[in-house]
Amino acid sequence: MPTFYFDLADKCVFCGGDRLERVPALIFPFVVERLTGRKDYAIPLYTLVCQDCEGRFQDIRYNDEQLAAIYRDYRNEAYITQREHYEPNYRDVDKWFADRVPYMSEIDKLLEPYLSLPVSVLDWGGDTGKNAPLEGRRSLLHVYDIGNNPVIPGAVKVDRDEMLPCYDLIVCANVLEHVSYPAAVIAELAAKMDKDSVLYIEIPLENNGENWHEHVNIFTGTSLERMLDRFGIGIKEVVEMKLQITDFEVYQFLFACKRKDSHEK
Repeated sequence: MPTFYFDLADKCVFCGGDRLERVPALIFPFVVERLTGRKDYAIPLYTLVCQDCEGRFQDIRYNDEQLAAIYRDYRNEAYITQREHYEPNYRDVDKWFADRVPYMSEIDKLLEPYLSLPVSVLDWGGDTGKNAPLEGRRSLLHVYDIGNNPVIPGAVKVDRDEMLPCYDLIVCANVLEHVSYPAAVIAELAAKMDKDSVLYIEIPLENNGENWHEHVNIFTGTSLERMLDRFGIGIKEVVEMKLQITDFEVYQFLFACKRKDSHEK
């Protein structure tokens, strides 16, 4: 059982500002059960709204042990069964995510103008690596993930000390909304970039902020831009995707980013 205490944010996890509005909110019972083993119980907390960058995030920041508990055996049968207790349609949703994303051609189209192929790729938080871009045009694919799922053929799962000093393409897709300290992730990824490297970020457009589930951060364009700027990274291009996932209509934003001191290719 993970230690049941929480770190609390006192500054914006995106831009570092301290002008934060507090709004009462709850942690969804599924996440509470994963953390504590207690069923059908919601934990009260506050949504913090940054008055500088407009980003929103829950004040509770999970430590590594707590994150491991939330994502233990991610999307295996036990996880799906447990989650269906709270979300009866979740099995159908999971089937959608089990396949390679259907908009991969749009991701490739976004990235290709900024890269010289073939590329070395680090998929940070990439699960199995199945959604890494530019299939067939990679010189290598390294996958870093806290989960224990096996990676796809041709990929290599790496720890931090096994990563290369630099990659042509770094993928951080549908990750930053989950992590407690997204700016720390960007700092780590920026250290693996040279002037020619591309950072691909994908985040959802969300309007939540009252009931927190797996996501602990809600980005705006301003919050992402200011967070990247802290580490010398700029957004080169963005694409908005509208998706239908079972009964849900969702929007994803796809960002191609480079170091601000980079030259145009």
